[in-house]
Amino acid sequence: RDYTIKDFSSTVMTLCDHLDIEKAYFLGNSMGGAIVQQIAYSYPGRVKKAVISNSFMNANELAFSLFAKARESWFDLGLSQEVVTHAMLSWCFSGVFLSKENIQLISDLNLNNPYPQTKEGYCFQFKALVNFDSSSWIRKIKTLCLFIASDEDAISFPSQILKMSKHVKGSQYLLFEGPGHLPHIEKPKLYSDKV
Repeated sequence: RDYTIKDFSSTVMTLCDHLDIEKAYFLGNSMGGAIVQQIAYSYPGRVKKAVISNSFMNANELAFSLFAKARESWFDLGLSQEVVTHAMLSWCFSGVFLSKENIQLISDLNLNNPYPQTKEGYCFQFKALVNFDSSSWIRKIKTLCLFIASDEDAISFPSQILKMSKHVKGSQYLLFEGPGHLPHIEKPKLYSDKV
């Protein structure tokens, strides 16, 4: 069975039910932002406010989708986790952030992950991403949303995120200068202060 972003949002809400959380603030980056969009649309009464960071309405519109499709075949080629991590770095982070120390730190974190992503897990994630498209219903989101973009993001372009923010009435748009696709990692204090 293929999983969808809607399935993932349902799982998040099941967890909230289990924890007796009736209403909450939701924040999601990238694919997590797609999940938060789905939650805001499908469960509007359960969302206090939403932060949709470095995300998209349709992953197929992203240049990254070409790279993501190729990554699926890397599992079959038997590429090491280190090679895959290094290939991902320039997509996820700004050039300024990619010092030797940060590259080593991220590589070490990925290599020491006790639960590395499997091919099956990646394929489920990738299929959920490429089948997600909120463009037909994003205008129906009534939740107050903050949309975050980063000017060095090579995956989710600021122009796409600005367009998203214009579809949701009362939303705000924030552009970070400097970071790439993961501003919460590159500039955690600034990110936290703004959120």
